[in-house]
Amino acid sequence: MLRIIDNPSPKQLEKLQNWLKEEYEKEGEGFYSNWNIISKSYNKKRLFLGELNEQIIGFVVFSDSETHISLDILNIKKEYQGKGCGKSFYNQVESMFSRTKLAIEGFCSPAESEEFWKKMGFIELINTGYNQHLLSYYKPLVSVLYPLKLNDRQDKYGQVRLWNCEPYQVQNTEPLWVWNFTREHDFNKVPIISPCNCNWQIEITVNGESLKKDKVKYITEERYKYYSSPFLYIKENPINSK
Repeated sequence: MLRIIDNPSPKQLEKLQNWLKEEYEKEGEGFYSNWNIISKSYNKKRLFLGELNEQIIGFVVFSDSETHISLDILNIKKEYQGKGCGKSFYNQVESMFSRTKLAIEGFCSPAESEEFWKKMGFIELINTGYNQHLLSYYKPLVSVLYPLKLNDRQDKYGQVRLWNCEPYQVQNTEPLWVWNFTREHDFNKVPIISPCNCNWQIEITVNGESLKKDKVKYITEERYKYYSSPFLYIKENPINSK
């Protein structure tokens, strides 16, 4: 049974290096060319390994933020691909992060891995205007409040309205995302998580009246309270937020 190693020993790191080096020497490609990144991640305790029958067959390198995790590299040894090992390894990685994080961000490199990420429940991350990977995906790790469909945007009490542009570009355009919420909605349990640029316009309304409208980074007195690149995070009722 494949197991995850969240605190690899130097000997286990050496096994990983030997696998990647052998692969690179044999095929002229692979993640050994990223060994500097992998070893630095190991020193920062941002490297997990996948072990099967005492053999290292997978690894993941990740970046850590307060709210989410970015999977910079996730790889399974070629002879174990297509046998469920990637799914098993990822599920264990997700289970560990779901204890403390709200979302996972992943990058489809090579492009052929896109289908794998979709099967794992990832959603394509739209272009937020930053220098992001062309095939970026993300997955919420908690239950989230989903935006309304275009034909069902009636304001039932409160709304969060988000445009995918800055205020000076909005003019008469409609927001790309709209979320309805009630006075009693517990955002701590069911937050809003959405791709976002901190300079995009956001508006909070109650019963059709605008309470707040500004760039995401300025919508509360505490700057960037709702933002952790590249996501909008609303974890408390925005009507009560200062």
